[in-house]
Amino acid sequence: MKIAKNTVIVYFRIFVTIIVGLVCARIVLNTLGFDDYGLYNVVGSTVAMFGFISAALIGTTQRFINYEMGKPGGDLCRIFNICNVLHILCAIVLFILIEILGTIYINNYLNVIPGKESDAMFVFQVSTIVACVGVMNVPYQSLFVAYEKFSAVAIIDISLYLLKLALVLGMLLFKGNLLRIYAVFMSVSTFLSFAIYHILCKRYWPDVVRWKPVRKASEYREVMSFGGYNILASISGVARSQGSPILVNYFFGTTANAAYGVGNSLFSYIQKIVSNFDYAAAPRITSDISAGNKDSSVKLARTVCRMSVLVMLILFFTLYVELEFLLRLWLGDLPDGAVTFCRWMMVIGIVSSTSGGVGQFISGYGKVKWFMIVSSFLFVMALPIGYFIYKAGGPPVSVLVVYVIVDIIVRLVHFVLLRKIAGIDSLEFIKGAYTRPALVALILLTITFLYGKLGIATAIGRLCGVAVMLMLSCAVVFLVGLRKEEKQRVLEIISAKMRGKRHDAN
Repeated sequence: MKIAKNTVIVYFRIFVTIIVGLVCARIVLNTLGFDDYGLYNVVGSTVAMFGFISAALIGTTQRFINYEMGKPGGDLCRIFNICNVLHILCAIVLFILIEILGTIYINNYLNVIPGKESDAMFVFQVSTIVACVGVMNVPYQSLFVAYEKFSAVAIIDISLYLLKLALVLGMLLFKGNLLRIYAVFMSVSTFLSFAIYHILCKRYWPDVVRWKPVRKASEYREVMSFGGYNILASISGVARSQGSPILVNYFFGTTANAAYGVGNSLFSYIQKIVSNFDYAAAPRITSDISAGNKDSSVKLARTVCRMSVLVMLILFFTLYVELEFLLRLWLGDLPDGAVTFCRWMMVIGIVSSTSGGVGQFISGYGKVKWFMIVSSFLFVMALPIGYFIYKAGGPPVSVLVVYVIVDIIVRLVHFVLLRKIAGIDSLEFIKGAYTRPALVALILLTITFLYGKLGIATAIGRLCGVAVMLMLSCAVVFLVGLRKEEKQRVLEIISAKMRGKRHDAN
């Protein structure tokens, strides 16, 4: 019940932030233009390329805090201080790496319109500072998730997104170098987030966040070892999400980056929705494992996986039937190739959703070595494969096709390792997690094919088509994708809401 409540809160936060993000994206694209928007996208990706250290420690910190909470007599202050020190060191290392390697890339390899070099460097420096501040904020944000304070996180995030919207609207009042103004405005929310989380953590959990130096190097060893393997996994994530825009820029320039940026924005919004089953269930999965309730954690991970795929199928088919129309409604003019990038990003979203719950179980179980080594190798290899395809004259979207294929292979490898290392019945997990979503996908594919035969041309007709497809997708997921007890629970919630409304009306 608590996970369901947390999920509702998380989704409300996501709904508001996505709406605000969609509005901001349209304003920014139209205000900056394709070239400046593409430039901001590729320079931001350059900084994020080095964010694999931060991404690794995010997962590590979350895992160890949750694990410590599940242990009898766990010392949260000790583990928090260990993670905090590691994040401060991480920020320093990250700053040095970005300044050295990022500057070399910006000055020698960035494919940018002549005259924009100084703007690129300005955006790069601002993005570097923001990245380092964000790293130092992770332990404090992790406490909110560990204690399941999702309502507080929702309020903070919504407030910061509304501030972003106000700042983006404020750009319309300025003249001059709007790219630099936008870079500065986007940094404001990160600094405010840093201040807010620090203040609230000291207020809610003063005994946990108090400074208590841990001087023994051995105390850091387990966290660093776990984090080291997570770094490998994060490098693979960087190869997919951040290496590709740099590769696209190298072969096709900033206009193609604008098209990629549109696809990546859509993908990020979709991922926010789908990944929040993981987000809400992560503390419980890890705590169950640390308390020795392995069967319970496997069951929860399997349910999270199935729900993640079902939600992604609803989003995919609802958007896919009128994707170009919706994109133009959202952004107005589109960069060449944006629709194709979006379509393949959505396919990646479906494949990625099949990892829901699986990653959290692997992290909570702790024996991550071979999971991370194998998956990291495969993902990193995807980038040079994409390079050679581009070299041979492949279209800009080629690298995304490679990522889809690699992600499928990685998922199969994960299940083999889960069986050998964790003793999980992989076939049973696959049957419980994917059978119902596969049937849902087959039915919705048939409906999509029939929809394409209608040849709807009017704007009102297309909007109605999207609405009908959304209702049909939800209906198919409810009837085919959910188990009997889950359907009953949904009907009970709807019935309770309707009784409440009738009571208020009387």
